[in-house]
Amino acid sequence: MGISNKEINGLNKYQQPPPNPKPIPVPEPVPEPTPEPQPIPVPEPIPEPTPEPTPEPKPIPIPEPIPEPTPEPK
Repeated sequence: MGISNKEINGLNKYQQPPPNPKPIPVPEPVPEPTPEPQPIPVPEPIPEPTPEPTPEPKPIPIPEPIPEPTPEPK
């Protein structure tokens, strides 16, 4: 029929082993230059709005107490 196993084994002697693939050199990652640390700007304090001068409070009128009706004498 075809080629026998012995013939295949005989041919294998003459085959060159595949060359070892060379590892691809991975370039080292170039570190990005770190920028100089800039000082964090401090926001100026916002002055609180001064409240408008409130006019002097008017005194609350106290209602006069209503006298309880005294029971009429019988």
